[in-house]
Amino acid sequence: PSYSEKCLNLISSLNKDRGITILMVTHNVSQILHMGNKLAMMKGCVIERNYGLEEKSKLKQEDLMNKIYE
Repeated sequence: PSYSEKCLNLISSLNKDRGITILMVTHNVSQILHMGNKLAMMKGCVIERNYGLEEKSKLKQEDLMNKIYE
């Protein structure tokens, strides 16, 4: 596994095993869809969209890219 994959696995295990809350900031759409239970999309330092786990689990990469550029 790559270095970034190892880091993401460590972060995920800290969250699951120890119940530590993690705030992750990324532009990687693949990571956005596979990590975490909440998603907040920001534009100009303002939260434009906010998704809970159920809503986030229904999103696909194309949907997310379209919402970014709306």
